Amino acid sequence: MSRVILPLLLTLVGCEPAAEPPTAAALDRERYRQSAALLKTDAAQAAALCLEITDAVLQGECATFAAKQMAGQRIDPLPLCAAVQHPGWQQVCYFEASDGAGLVAEEAIAACQRSGEFIERCLSHALSRHADRDWRQVPQGQEAAFLAWLEEQIPLYGLEAGYQDVRKDFLARRIADRMRKAGDGAFSSAACGAAPADTCAEVYRYLVRGAARNLDVAPLCAEPITPARLAAAGLPTWPDGDPAVVAELWGRLCRELQGPGRPPPHLPPN
Repeated sequence: MSRVILPLLLTLVGCEPAAEPPTAAALDRERYRQSAALLKTDAAQAAALCLEITDAVLQGECATFAAKQMAGQRIDPLPLCAAVQHPGWQQVCYFEASDGAGLVAEEAIAACQRSGEFIERCLSHALSRHADRDWRQVPQGQEAAFLAWLEEQIPLYGLEAGYQDVRKDFLARRIADRMRKAGDGAFSSAACGAAPADTCAEVYRYLVRGAARNLDVAPLCAEPITPARLAAAGLPTWPDGDPAVVAELWGRLCRELQGPGRPPPHLPPN
């Protein structure tokens, strides 16, 4: 009976029981929500709210988002990442901080060294940013010198294993982008400047893949490929290319663009 009468008496005299204080989990969720609302306008304040979160996993997730925004707002995010309690989220935070801030060279390497299992990806992104930045200043004819510089950077970034093959791909993509901007339908070896021959072949491959993105190449690949048929299809030709190299490239391209199981095409001999 007293369990029923006591709340009734308290209500009658205006003394209702005090509300339960919010739990730690509820407070953490509210701080996370407030931080997310502030990210775009005040990343530093958003980060401060993240550090008040007691749950290590939620704090790490919150801080990682804040670090990325801080980097974009030119605020150093590395001290925030250092304060993250959860080891896994701390690694992600350093990776996102390096990417978001566009760090290169020593700064990127220092941040990536703390990114744990993401270190190779982090360093790879940093080297690509560094190379992109320097490539903008490379005039045509200096491609070989740029490639030599890139080869010097690979060990400095600690990317010897597996990254040597990437340098050709990187340079080929940049030369192809340069040629697309020029808008010339025919591909010329001269456009590769001083790039190695195998890199020049990859440039042509990238140009064709880009031009054929929305085309059905099955009819083209079903018969011997000639420069006239390429031009009729609106695809780049390679007038001064080695026919054997072009034939091998088109074998790869037809398989890539159509999928496996199709016989490779060939160019007729000159």
